[in-house]
Amino acid sequence: MPPKEARLSRADFNKLSKRATLRSPLFDITYSPSESLKVACVIAKKRIKLSVDRNRIRRKAYHAFKETGFNKYYIIIIYPRIEMSKCPYKEIVIELSKVLATLN
Repeated sequence: MPPKEARLSRADFNKLSKRATLRSPLFDITYSPSESLKVACVIAKKRIKLSVDRNRIRRKAYHAFKETGFNKYYIIIIYPRIEMSKCPYKEIVIELSKVLATLN
């Protein structure tokens, strides 16, 4: 879990008016320029029923994001797909690094 100042609040979600999306086989990333780096991982209960599984995917996503060393100022929202639950951690890090490298 990122530190509190790096997490998105409900107000930050509402501020996202102009945003773009990057798609990957494991997740979708929505991003928007910002004054600081903020990250969120959103998983719908409709897609993954058990909270244990949702939290495991969320922890993997946050840790993979931290491992990439991305430090540009964006608001980033990660929307994992169901395939991410069965994917090895190393593949998640590689895929996330590829997607984040496309950001300016």
